[in-house]
Amino acid sequence: MSQSTKPTTSVNMAYGAGDLAINLHFNSVLLMLLFFYTDVVGISPATAGTIFVVARIVDAVTDPMMGWIADRTRTSMGRFRPYILLGAFLTGVLLVATFSAPFEEQSAKVLWAYGTYILFGVAYTVMSIPYSALTAAITDDAGARTVLSSFRMVFATIGTLIVYLSMRPIIEATGGGVAGFQYAALFLAVLAFLVLVWTVRGTKENVTLPTHVPTMRDMLAALKGGGLPLALVIVTFFMGMLVFTIRSAVLVYYFKYNIGDESLFEVFLAVSVVGQLIGIVAAPFIAARLGKMQTNLLGFVVVGISGMGIFYTPYDQIGLLFAIMSIGSLFIGLITVVGWSLLPDTVEYAEWRTGIRADGAIYAVASFFHKMSMAVGGFIGAMILAVTDYVPKAPQQSEGALDGIAFAVGAAPAICLFVAAIAIYFYPLNEKRFQKISKDLIARKARP
Repeated sequence: MSQSTKPTTSVNMAYGAGDLAINLHFNSVLLMLLFFYTDVVGISPATAGTIFVVARIVDAVTDPMMGWIADRTRTSMGRFRPYILLGAFLTGVLLVATFSAPFEEQSAKVLWAYGTYILFGVAYTVMSIPYSALTAAITDDAGARTVLSSFRMVFATIGTLIVYLSMRPIIEATGGGVAGFQYAALFLAVLAFLVLVWTVRGTKENVTLPTHVPTMRDMLAALKGGGLPLALVIVTFFMGMLVFTIRSAVLVYYFKYNIGDESLFEVFLAVSVVGQLIGIVAAPFIAARLGKMQTNLLGFVVVGISGMGIFYTPYDQIGLLFAIMSIGSLFIGLITVVGWSLLPDTVEYAEWRTGIRADGAIYAVASFFHKMSMAVGGFIGAMILAVTDYVPKAPQQSEGALDGIAFAVGAAPAICLFVAAIAIYFYPLNEKRFQKISKDLIARKARP
């Protein structure tokens, strides 16, 4: 098919399924690793937070390196798909290792946690950056990319739901403790690998590449060419993931200690996923009517307001809390779809300004800030527990600890979302301007 042809449903599904697999890894770590470190392995919250930050500092080197490698790769499978397959295997092995604790001595436990989580991050980079960059390589049609992103987010949400509904039951069914976490990680790792094989086999890189292989200088020029649109998209990515990471890291504590009913944890997760799915399905239609920027702005504001609602609602108002959280989840679906569909647009914008196409470099930088926000979010969540005197495994927590957990679930995410709303308000690539840029690029490529 030509590069401007819209992908078939089978291609959309194969590509979207990849994010199901990636989210099996991503959400298992995001949702349960802090709890695993503090309440299973016995690592202090402050040390756990430091582990998250150090691992992301390593990504400062590996993410751009992966983008550079992918942009310079030329194989019969394309630039990105070989790395997706390799990364799928490595990430699965290291997910199991990360949820392991083979040593009894405290210092050895900490060193194992550092080593496995850092290597997990490297393997995740090998898999995730090429996968994200694959969007811009499948088609250069802006509308088709929004559809690809919609499929991606639907499958990502399904992957999230699988983690939410399977991880704790598997842990409990296999005896709990470290062994329970290992069995859960193994199940998710094998499933993720099989799904990513489908992604690699079911997609093709169609966008015509320049014969010139980009150098490091070219990649830096392309990043500079991304300019304000790329910078603002990265700000929204950073803030959005910061919200997700802070909230996810402490959500299990919120239901266990603040609400006082841990069984509601999975119920809430299931309800929130349904809300996100509705938002994801509606996102292309709303974006077509309002525009991508306006849709994102609406999502950030509403989810921010819902965060403040969570913070100020009494813990015994379960129905009201669920209603507020569900409304927020619905609009999170809008944000995720539209946010990811903006990034490939910045690839074209940079190419239009500089003549250089460097998908891998731009996605590597976006991934770096994406993962830095995970580190910062995990660190903030851990530090909130530390400074408010959270006591692991205690039957109940102090009033200060409960307030800190509530702040991390509600108010802190709201603040981040309002910052993201300000950033997206100034995003300059509206639909009319991007259509002109796309036409200019097609005309350039048609010239002899």
